Amino acid sequence: MIVRIAACTAVLIAAMITDMAQPASAGIWAWGCMGKLGKERVIFDRNTLIVTDSEKPKVKLQDLASSGSNLETDDGATFNALDGNGGFEKTMRFEKNDERGKKLTLTETASRTTSIRNGHVGKREESTTKFLKTYRYVLDKTPERTIKMQCIEYVLTTCGGPCS
Repeated sequence: MIVRIAACTAVLIAAMITDMAQPASAGIWAWGCMGKLGKERVIFDRNTLIVTDSEKPKVKLQDLASSGSNLETDDGATFNALDGNGGFEKTMRFEKNDERGKKLTLTETASRTTSIRNGHVGKREESTTKFLKTYRYVLDKTPERTIKMQCIEYVLTTCGGPCS
């Protein structure tokens, strides 16, 4: 009897360890925008905003919907988001990477959804939304300008349990 209980206990423990070892499927939330401001190109995602020559960097809108999207450039000015977890807020603030205190503010003045695609990846829900947004662009005390941007937001939910 004791041997049978020990064997059952061992099987249960092995099953629990195997179940706990299953990889977790985290959700993904990625978003960003790109647009031209005169001869410059402005691109941002949840972490970084870049103001660069209009021909660089070679980023596509869909690239900003990747959770691994890390904008980097050797040309132009790089700003860090002051609230990378805020999403598309009415006002977004960035601080220049190499000049503390130099701020850039984007204030949304108009937004229009251009497409929505909803679906599933296994048990997970997937959504891609594209927008045309207009922002008031203010870099420190320079005169404000208007920039029209193409934007994208991508969400892949967790599955809330084993995804298999």
